[in-house]
Amino acid sequence: MWVSSDPWQAGPMICYDLNHIFTADHLERLDCPDREIPADERFLTEDYPRIVRFRAGVDLLRDAIRTGAAAEKTVKELLSDNPCYFGAWDACGDYFAARDEADQARTCWKQALRLEIPRVREAIEQKLNRL
Repeated sequence: MWVSSDPWQAGPMICYDLNHIFTADHLERLDCPDREIPADERFLTEDYPRIVRFRAGVDLLRDAIRTGAAAEKTVKELLSDNPCYFGAWDACGDYFAARDEADQARTCWKQALRLEIPRVREAIEQKLNRL
């Protein structure tokens, strides 16, 4: 059996022989390092840092919404890093709506609706209707 590992289950896949685990002495090494599947280095060097930046950017936008601070630089970074991700457009729409910039919020949410959206299309449509 292989088990994914950090970060975010994108690290190496660690192999365990279940027969060995259930018969092993508690002091024995339980994994099988010679059967480990290496991590996806491309994901870890290209995609993972972008995901971490996205999450930090969304947190900055939420803080800006809560405090009323400006975060246009964060908006630009989120959208340039994630132009095809509905979540970036949705978060930026929330930011603009909180700043009473309805036209920019509407633009962001309409762009979000043009992209692939799992299970949240109705929530974004409701935001547009409230404007």
